[in-house]
Amino acid sequence: MNTIFNACDKPESPARRRVLALSAGLLAGAAGPVLAQPQNADLSAVQLRISVYKGHITSFFEAAGVADFPYKVSYHEFPTASNLLVEAVSNGVIDLAGSSNVSTIFVPPERARFRQISSLHSDANSYLIVVPKDSPITSVGQLRGKNVAFLRSTTPHYFMLKTLAAHGLTHRDIRAVPMMQQDGYAAFRGGRLDAWVVGGLYSALAVKDGARVIARGGDYFHARGTTVAGLDILSTAPGRAAVEDYLRREKHTHAWVESHPEQWAAQMESISKVPRALWLAQFKRRSNPSDQLPVDAVAIRDQQDVVASFVAGGLLQKAIDVTPLWDARFNAALKA
Repeated sequence: MNTIFNACDKPESPARRRVLALSAGLLAGAAGPVLAQPQNADLSAVQLRISVYKGHITSFFEAAGVADFPYKVSYHEFPTASNLLVEAVSNGVIDLAGSSNVSTIFVPPERARFRQISSLHSDANSYLIVVPKDSPITSVGQLRGKNVAFLRSTTPHYFMLKTLAAHGLTHRDIRAVPMMQQDGYAAFRGGRLDAWVVGGLYSALAVKDGARVIARGGDYFHARGTTVAGLDILSTAPGRAAVEDYLRREKHTHAWVESHPEQWAAQMESISKVPRALWLAQFKRRSNPSDQLPVDAVAIRDQQDVVASFVAGGLLQKAIDVTPLWDARFNAALKA
């Protein structure tokens, strides 16, 4: 199947030039003074409240040798990359969350009590549209009128919109069934769904159970996430220093996973009860390595494309400029 991306990917695209111009002012700030961080700062009084889920990158900090924090850390488990994460950060319940670049667009920028401080590249091929193994459905084009489950306002939702559009359909052509992934898993196993748009751990579980894949994300979109940080933790020098240190640890651990896939798969098997062979197969099919990268014009452009897709589908009332949601002050640490 040919890879399908937005017209913004073309160098001459007016949409691409517009978003690059919108982001220029933000990114110019990253070329200024490096993030203010006290020399030999005592961070022992800082506490970072961090959201996690099963198989989160923090699960591998110890194996990667970066579990020795100079500040207090507490982990709070949330459903995988749901919009609940963004709400929790914006409401001051947690300080940091790895989020989809979809969930944050549903918070009006003027009310957002958070900033997106990194561009998290992830594996688009871990997002799947699956059907039961005995289903007569063999392509996305056959989903018209079918019950299709997805996690609302997240990457699977965006993947669904892009994939349907590529096959001449919209969400109005299917029976859209928004539900949490754990509920989707139960419904899919119980035979109550014709198809399921799924990502991460639940993709592996679906494949383990024999589901057939009719679409992979890498053929339709760039999988980009972000680290979302609350304004309170960003408001003090010690807080920012702790956040910077944490981002470095995540980046180091992504590199560790890249060089230790067997150990990663073994640990994922322990966490998920999905055989390591399936995790290794997913690793080998990745659209690209996962990594924490600096905020750049591409990250902003891709999120603007997300906005455009939801507006076109009538799922977002009006287009927003996502540029104010981004904060490039941590770019120097993420380039290391």
